[in-house]
Amino acid sequence: MANILKKFIKGDLTIWIIYIFFFLFSSIEMFSMTHNNAIRHIVFLLVGFLIMVGVHTIPYKWLRALSFLFLIASWIFLVYAKFDNVTLNNTDRWVIIFGIQFQPSELAKLALIIVAADFIDRAKKNEIYSDKFFWVLIGVSVFTCGLICIDNFSTALLLAAIVFFMLILGGFYKYTLLTAFGVFLLLALLVVTARAFPVVAEYLPDRLTTWTNRVENFTDGSKFDVGENLENLQEVSGKIAIAKGGIFGVFLGNGEARKVMYGHETDFIYASIIEETGLVGGILIIVLFVVLLFRAGVIARRCKSTFPTIVVLGLSSMIVLQALINMFVVVGVIPVTGQPLPFVSHGGTSIIITCIYLGMIQSVARYSSQANENEEFREYKFETENVESLNTDSNENEFQILD
Repeated sequence: MANILKKFIKGDLTIWIIYIFFFLFSSIEMFSMTHNNAIRHIVFLLVGFLIMVGVHTIPYKWLRALSFLFLIASWIFLVYAKFDNVTLNNTDRWVIIFGIQFQPSELAKLALIIVAADFIDRAKKNEIYSDKFFWVLIGVSVFTCGLICIDNFSTALLLAAIVFFMLILGGFYKYTLLTAFGVFLLLALLVVTARAFPVVAEYLPDRLTTWTNRVENFTDGSKFDVGENLENLQEVSGKIAIAKGGIFGVFLGNGEARKVMYGHETDFIYASIIEETGLVGGILIIVLFVVLLFRAGVIARRCKSTFPTIVVLGLSSMIVLQALINMFVVVGVIPVTGQPLPFVSHGGTSIIITCIYLGMIQSVARYSSQANENEEFREYKFETENVESLNTDSNENEFQILD
């Protein structure tokens, strides 16, 4: 059995172990909160694991070749979602294809990160056209984030931040900072204009207006006025759950947050975890994400070309940054965003796509290490042949001298 696993499951062992920890921890926690959704959650985790194993067997170069097709498909689905009239959790960001419901924005996140790494690699290899590659990537990113922003402003902002981070890693410091500053000014101008002239707000995306209200609600202190505001109830209930958890928690199944807090198994599951397992459980989750980011950095350092390096750092940063945003919301550092906790929150699309992230990271770990071994072998063979050639030449010279 061990030999079979070693044959078919390769890559970074630590990342496989991290996923197993997430699998066990989130399954137990979900089962303690809700038996009905727990089975479905476990099924998605199992399917996600199988998909991760399958993706990690595919050379990452193949996934790179298909990335733009995936991105175009996500554009089509994002537009289709506006006319499909599928509303879940009070949002119409879902589509149903062959009976399967999913969020196209999750596919767009994955595809754009791979496409961005591809463009950055091409720009590094073709310095003459690097500026053109940069601006084409900016255009593609703005278009993709714009489609996502219509129904999911926080996801669009998160994805834009990751793309800017990847560009900085690729060496595009000046242009990236200027572009990011320009986007920030544009958003600030839209918000200020919408507040000064309410009629303008009618022509802005609904999610941008929602986010403006969230920021105002967060900064003026009214977030503590529960009333009929569901988001305020989430925040207050989350803080109460964290306070009740203490160091070791109230133990699994004894949490009260699940009875009153909307989103206790999705966006605010981190509060439920701390309530039932205490700061010990909360810190364990943080440690798992930190170790995941560290191992991704190790894999990236082993890569000898730009694309695998950038794509590993981009995918791992997306996972960890999304986790941090979720935790910051729960503890009250930033306003409510609706971002799930990767591998832990209930939600099939998020779990499957995040498992594909890990699968591609493992693909890079697997095939880049093989490429490095092959290169080292070629170098060793070349050096050995040179030594043998030198020895042969020296022997021939000795014979000539003797003659």
